[in-house]
Amino acid sequence: MSIAFNKRTYAIVDTATVDELLPTEDWILDPVFDDDTRAHEVGPKFWVIDGSNIHVKTEQEIDVDSDYLEQIKGWRTQKVNDLRVAKFAGGFTDSNNIRWTTSAGDIANINAVCTLIALGVVTTNQTWRDFDNTDHTLTISQLIQLAAEMAVFGKTCYGVGWYHKTNIEALTTVTAVSAYDYTTGWPS
Repeated sequence: MSIAFNKRTYAIVDTATVDELLPTEDWILDPVFDDDTRAHEVGPKFWVIDGSNIHVKTEQEIDVDSDYLEQIKGWRTQKVNDLRVAKFAGGFTDSNNIRWTTSAGDIANINAVCTLIALGVVTTNQTWRDFDNTDHTLTISQLIQLAAEMAVFGKTCYGVGWYHKTNIEALTTVTAVSAYDYTTGWPS
């Protein structure tokens, strides 16, 4: 039995079962894997084809594979972004131990009211709804304080995200990126 290996699709076929292997330049007849068992564990992404020889990358080679390293960094960075979004969706607890929502709309709304306060348009207490949909009557100074705490929360979330992304980008191995804990330091 003779086998053929397709360099583009990674298909392996018994040559006795096919009439033609086209295009011929895509096929290797009787390829030689240097580590046949491990080839199936790591898959084609980590195969290096040289003529009819197929080298299966070692763990050490995979660990510093620049393309894979960049891919892993991208995935990890997306996890940081996802966690930041989740932190915003989860709201924050202010200095009075009240949990508030912090969506983009919530932040825009409180900033708009603070602008109206600064312009002298809003001069009376305002009703503001917390994370659990409980209404609170806030004085002008309490509303400004809430906006300030909300801004610090948002800035801290972005800062922690930037910190983790910078750390991830500086890592030089797949193992280090995979092991990096991006869940620390976030505000609650």
